[in-house]
Amino acid sequence: MQDNNIYDFSKDFKADCLPHIIALKAFCVSRGIPFYMTFAIKNDKKATDYMTIKQIPPEVDMELADDMIRKIILAERGFDLALNHVDIFDIDWLPPHHEDPTITIE
Repeated sequence: MQDNNIYDFSKDFKADCLPHIIALKAFCVSRGIPFYMTFAIKNDKKATDYMTIKQIPPEVDMELADDMIRKIILAERGFDLALNHVDIFDIDWLPPHHEDPTITIE
């Protein structure tokens, strides 16, 4: 029986999804739209590998009225936050992860 909790989509993600994500990032960057995307690309019994791509409001000289991006980043880094607004899931569960340094849009 296959365990759906153990997977490695690293190669498929980079081959099939990454070109679309890079295009979406380029679109958002060109228009100054803040964003935050995290993908759980690999999981086993010991760890989960994430790929994060973001453009946060200060990078586009912007201040959001309810900056959920900032709150998500703080929560993922271990800060216990009292949120004014909780989306469809509680973000406090997000574990620490790394960003893929190979993804750059000039």
